[in-house]
Amino acid sequence: MIRQKEIEFLLEKYSNTLSSFWKREKEFIKKYIEKKGKSFKYFEEPLNNIFSIFGNKNKLLKKVKKDLPFSKFKKIKKKKSFLLTPGNIPLIEIQYLYFLILVSEEILWRPSKNFIELSNKLLDYLKKNNFKNIKIVKDDLENLKEKIKDYDYFVLIGSDRTIKEFKKNIDKSKKIIEYGSKTSVSIITDKVKIKEFIKDIIYFSHSGCLSPTVIFVHKNIFNEFLGKLKKELSKIKGLFSEREKLFNFYIYLSEEEKIEKIGEFYIKLNPENIFISKGFINIYEFSKFENLVKKIKNIENFIQGMSIYPFKTEILKILKENFKNVYIKKIGKLQIIDENFFADGIKPLSLLFD
Repeated sequence: MIRQKEIEFLLEKYSNTLSSFWKREKEFIKKYIEKKGKSFKYFEEPLNNIFSIFGNKNKLLKKVKKDLPFSKFKKIKKKKSFLLTPGNIPLIEIQYLYFLILVSEEILWRPSKNFIELSNKLLDYLKKNNFKNIKIVKDDLENLKEKIKDYDYFVLIGSDRTIKEFKKNIDKSKKIIEYGSKTSVSIITDKVKIKEFIKDIIYFSHSGCLSPTVIFVHKNIFNEFLGKLKKELSKIKGLFSEREKLFNFYIYLSEEEKIEKIGEFYIKLNPENIFISKGFINIYEFSKFENLVKKIKNIENFIQGMSIYPFKTEILKILKENFKNVYIKKIGKLQIIDENFFADGIKPLSLLFD
């Protein structure tokens, strides 16, 4: 049985821990990201946004209450949980630990090796604040089979391929929440300030699922937009590490469709096949909005978010009717992490217990 007072107590401790961590360790996080060959300026604003939300007990409490009524918590028994997090976004785990701490007697967490030092430091803060039931493991995924066989709840974040392979080791009777490979699309029907749009492109170093890799631009402004976009993309430096740049260049050389290299980015114009990967942008010209909605429907399973301009009520209404599990925002605005912040409509606590 989990009581309301316990939920409030745990969320308050969790939010206070995160506030303290961000305040005291921001400089360490900055240096660590830069040591990885990336510029911190592409991470600072979205990270600040995330910590300001998860460092707020009331906002977390509101999210939990909407996800699962307190009355249902009384019927829940705490069990063992396993968390797998990817390496494309530093400290992404804070978006998942908040609900696992409520329902877990033990949390086994396997973070990516890309940002392992940040994960270890966060864990130190959590343990100092008495979250002693969380443990990090560094084993290769193949070697975790025996360790996880007695676990009950699984939260798996990563590429579709990684999740698919990992799920082979989990009994089908277990509760599993998965967040696989997703991307964002942008729809531009009128002239937009290009620097506002660039904010979406550089969101988490073009690594987040809400950073667009597919852009649809109305034909009346297509050429003007494309010219301005290329000019701004050519100015961006330090977005990707040397390893990422080398990987992208290899993909560029191996792709059969025509791709234009602009600075650290690669642009495909009206491609037959969409290539979804950080550093690559697929740009399409469109004329009729109704036909565009049908086209986007074909890739709906890959979409986590949409950014649109202008942010008109009639456009928003049509998109919400057609894409119910997609997070929709105005171009240039940060993702608003509120009680609906899981962009794909997932309510994690509900899924664990329904």
